[in-house]
Amino acid sequence: PWGSRADAPKARHVTRGQRRTLGGSPCSSIGATFLPLQRLNLRGFDVSLGRSTMLRSLTFALIAAFLTGVHFAEAAQTDLTGSTWLAEDIMGAGVVDRVQSTLQPLPDGQVAGSGGCNRFTGTGNVAGGKVDIGLLAATRRACPPAVMAQEDKFLKALSASKRYEISPQGLMRFFDQAGAVTVLFSRMN
Repeated sequence: PWGSRADAPKARHVTRGQRRTLGGSPCSSIGATFLPLQRLNLRGFDVSLGRSTMLRSLTFALIAAFLTGVHFAEAAQTDLTGSTWLAEDIMGAGVVDRVQSTLQPLPDGQVAGSGGCNRFTGTGNVAGGKVDIGLLAATRRACPPAVMAQEDKFLKALSASKRYEISPQGLMRFFDQAGAVTVLFSRMN
C-alpha cells in the first residue's frame, strides 16, 4: 500500500512517559505486537492492542514454526534406505581425522557400513524414528590403534542406539535408551 519506505507510517510506542520509535516499514507495526507494550501511535492515531492480540500473534508464529520443523524432520526420516551416513561424533568424543565410520540402511531389515577400518553388514532397521541394530559381521583387517578404538566405539554405539532424529539441517542423531546422543551423522549422499 505504500509507494516507498519513506511513505510508510512511523510506529511509536508510548508507555509511562517513554517514547520508543520503531523502524519505518509496515512490518514495524506488526512486530510491535510482540512487545509487552499496549499502546501505539500511528500517524497521529492511537491504537490500543489488547494482550489477547499479542498472544494470538505469538501463538500463530510458534505453531507455524513448529509445523514447518516437523514437516522437514518427517520428510527426512522417511527416505533413509540406500543413503550413506558419516559419523561426525561418537559418544561425545569426536572422530579421528580422515577415518570414515559410516552407516547405510538397506532394504529388508539390513544395514551395512564401515567402522573406519573394517566393513560390516548385518541385521538392522533404521526407520520411523527407531533404531534396532542386531548382529553384525565385519571383516578382520588390522589398523592403527586409534582407528581400531574408534571402530570399536562406533559399533558399540550403534548397538546401544534405540531411536533417531533428523534435524532440518540434515544431521541425524542416534540416542540410547537414556536419551544420550550416541552418534551424530551427516548425510554423504
